[in-house]
Amino acid sequence: MYTVDQNVDGLEALLAELAGGRRSATNVERLLPYSPMLRFVLDDAKQRRFVCERYCFLGSIDDWIFIGGSEPLADLVRTFMPHLGAESFFELY
Repeated sequence: MYTVDQNVDGLEALLAELAGGRRSATNVERLLPYSPMLRFVLDDAKQRRFVCERYCFLGSIDDWIFIGGSEPLADLVRTFMPHLGAESFFELY
């Protein structure tokens, strides 16, 4: 799962201000860079169980770290997707 690297609302507000208060028809999210933040890796093909990893930005690590699994994909998605874009994401380890 990828998340945008910028504050989309702030950029849209800035564009509107620069355009004299008119809302831009440009879809800002399409123009911004995205970074991989969360991934689901198949752990057991027979039972279709996955593990979940998040990208760690601690400098000494800068790599994927295990945060949960081995479970059905739906369970992992339900558990970890709400943390994307939230401060709680950085507490997952």
